[in-house]
Amino acid sequence: MRLAYLRRVERPPHVPKPQLTFVHALHALHALPGYVPSPAETVITLFGERYAEVELDEAQRERQRARDRDELLAHASFVRALPPRALPLRAIDRPGLYLERILHELPWRVAPVAPRVLSLAGGAYEEVWTLNRTGLVAALRERGLGELAETYATYYGAGWRVFLSGEGVPDAVRAGVAALRAGIAIAEGAAPDAPVPLDPGVTLAP
Repeated sequence: MRLAYLRRVERPPHVPKPQLTFVHALHALHALPGYVPSPAETVITLFGERYAEVELDEAQRERQRARDRDELLAHASFVRALPPRALPLRAIDRPGLYLERILHELPWRVAPVAPRVLSLAGGAYEEVWTLNRTGLVAALRERGLGELAETYATYYGAGWRVFLSGEGVPDAVRAGVAALRAGIAIAEGAAPDAPVPLDPGVTLAP
């Protein structure tokens, strides 16, 4: 897989980590409560039947919006154990490289903030979960969520600097925590079963 990627991308700045999913019984997966299939264009089938493209019905879309809201709110305990505008309490006595342990707890929490917020803002599931980071930032701005867009972009920019130089860990942690807080605040103001306007004066189409 690594060699195939290197053949497609010359001199990459880094090699991304793939996510492999082995599905032995797809019908059992579909039977799980609340299961929503991934957008087909995000899946490359390496072996077996081609991943089917499924059109979500309105009930599935409502369930997904409710799940996105719940997933954002699930991080409240992680974030609200922290003082306002400060690093996690656990970071106070972790200078330098020790702070990276906190940073490593953020990627899986911060990454889905943008698509989940866009979902609550009325974005189509097939759209918001296929956008790359650049597309997500642009979509947030288009929907009047410029502050979250800037925080989200700052987090990844700071993370990239950490990767290149090992510097900027506190900036990445601050931005990641700020993005989580923004997502939680939006989820708290969103109805669980329908998209709502998130900024005063901004109308969001479902």
